[in-house]
Amino acid sequence: MPFRVFAPSSGLPLAGKSLAFFIHGPVQSSFESANIQEKQMKLTLWLVTSSVLLTGTTSHRLVAAQIGQNSPVNDSEAYSVYAAILPQIPVHVTTDRKVVLQRETEIRPQCMPSNGAISADWQQVVNDFKTENSYVRLLIPEQALQLGYMVLPRSELLANSSGSYLQFSAVGFDSTKTKALVYAAFHCGPKCGGGRNYAVEKVGGIWREVNGSGITVCGWDT
Repeated sequence: MPFRVFAPSSGLPLAGKSLAFFIHGPVQSSFESANIQEKQMKLTLWLVTSSVLLTGTTSHRLVAAQIGQNSPVNDSEAYSVYAAILPQIPVHVTTDRKVVLQRETEIRPQCMPSNGAISADWQQVVNDFKTENSYVRLLIPEQALQLGYMVLPRSELLANSSGSYLQFSAVGFDSTKTKALVYAAFHCGPKCGGGRNYAVEKVGGIWREVNGSGITVCGWDT
């Protein structure tokens, strides 16, 4: 399929037709083939350079890469972390007793942990959190959250500004999956909501929020 590059602010493909021609254009002679290969090399260099520049200057939503974009969150342990922090989040349910979750993962760029005061045993968690949230992931239905839920796309939720829903980031773990970091937020109207980071640890098979990680809570509410 054609390689597409997206503008970080609009989400629209940049010169999609031209890029598609460079990669899939007809080859009618050895001269044209060599010319196309040269264009492919220049295009690849431009894409790599653009990716580096964009990654360093924009938020997590800019990524629209050829791979990785919108891959599902299918780790059952991640949903166990979500379930563990749900009791601490104001939850509004639908008439059929379900919580509404935004399908796309979300982070608050201002709340991305820095390396300043983070303790050594949590640094791996923070690194994984940053990696897992370097592109948008998709939550999936029918996972163990201890209560019923439905998953709706961001566009549909934004169109209904009076509705209530929750957002989760992807979860960052350490190598043993006994420490984790997640961001969660709730929205209950145009000027109603809040969110923060949660550092949790698995003790005796149960995920619990902990202090002393050095990770900033970074709470907000409206």
